[in-house]
Amino acid sequence: MLQRINLVPGFSATDHLRRLMPLLLTVTLLLIAAVLAGEHWWLQKRNALLVKEITILETAAGQSEELQGSIQQLNAQAETLRSEVTMTADQADRLAGHFFMKPDFADILTEIGQVMPSSMRIDKITINRDGGNIEGQALHYQDLPQLADKLRRNSRFTSVLTKEIDRSGEAADSPFRFIITFQLQSDKRPTMRLQTKS
Repeated sequence: MLQRINLVPGFSATDHLRRLMPLLLTVTLLLIAAVLAGEHWWLQKRNALLVKEITILETAAGQSEELQGSIQQLNAQAETLRSEVTMTADQADRLAGHFFMKPDFADILTEIGQVMPSSMRIDKITINRDGGNIEGQALHYQDLPQLADKLRRNSRFTSVLTKEIDRSGEAADSPFRFIITFQLQSDKRPTMRLQTKS
């Protein structure tokens, strides 16, 4: 009896992560921009209503001295709202400026993926501005020093250390759980760069 075997490789975790990060970042930034735009619109509408009330109260101020206190209070509220509108507009401008920026963490992930042996599985990669760590499983013990050595030879990585190695099960063929830590060269650290529209 013939069986069908699918020999087409699936997407790796790195590919999934690389594809999802821009989408998640874009959705998050769009949600923040929508919230800020909605708040900006609401504050402008509220400011317009307060300005209208101030105008009405100012025309009636000649008839009653009691209205003077209300006018001053509304003026203070209008000034507070103006400053909030200005702050919200500044935040929206800053957000719009960062919308087309992206950090080059993807380059670091690509370089790690290029030197990683195929018998390894990465469970988690943590990267910050100065360095990070790689957590995963290796089927063969000798793959761990090879990965650390390949990372050391890459000019971006320094202080590459195999911090932890532990066999995940009692069986002889159970994988080795590992944590490799690294630092990034100061001139190769992630920076914000303009993403060109294409």
